[in-house]
Amino acid sequence: MCLSRRSTLLKNCLIGLLLCSSQYLQAQTLYTVEVIIFERKGLARTLGSNLATSDMHLAYPANLRVLIGPENSSPSIANELDTLIALPSTAHNLNTQAAALAGSKQMRVLFHQSWRQPMGDGNSSLAIAGGNRFGEHQELEGYLTFNADKGLVINLQLWLAQFMPDNGQPMPTSFPLPPLPSAAARPPTQNAPEFIATWVVPMELHQKLKMGEIHYLDHPVLGGLIKVYPGDN
Repeated sequence: MCLSRRSTLLKNCLIGLLLCSSQYLQAQTLYTVEVIIFERKGLARTLGSNLATSDMHLAYPANLRVLIGPENSSPSIANELDTLIALPSTAHNLNTQAAALAGSKQMRVLFHQSWRQPMGDGNSSLAIAGGNRFGEHQELEGYLTFNADKGLVINLQLWLAQFMPDNGQPMPTSFPLPPLPSAAARPPTQNAPEFIATWVVPMELHQKLKMGEIHYLDHPVLGGLIKVYPGDN
């Protein structure tokens, strides 16, 4: 009986060590992520104000990374925990799909980037920004988070905003936007006009992903494509 208990204890210890080793390797392995977010132009104009709600709570998480361009990938910057390096467009896997979307009269690509990051390292949220710039903000903002505890899952928190110049006159509705993360914020331009958001449409999505497959992200006004795969395959 005593021998059986020892055997069971040893087996459980070995299983625990294997799980810890697997999680450690997952946290150290770099995965390539490519994301396209696009706007359905006609639906954004007709449904945008209807989908906007005044009780939205828009905020960035505390542990947040930002994406910087390859031209800024010096060792002093690339080693910062709050930055990830965007891959050049020549390394993208979804260029064909992006070109098809860009050539469509119904779609407008707001964001198309690819980067490499570990999964399951406890700091997998990344700030997203795309589209035209209006003052301190862009049309598309938000963040995505990967969770690899029980299979790969993406949590997407984005918002699409329409802006108008702030000329000091009262507006029927306005939507406050959270300030951009300090690492992503640009210094203000002197004498630049100020803008206010007249409607904001949220895109909240929780979706399981399979490695190496292209996944479609569905939304009435926005849409997206995402692919995640190990290394640079």
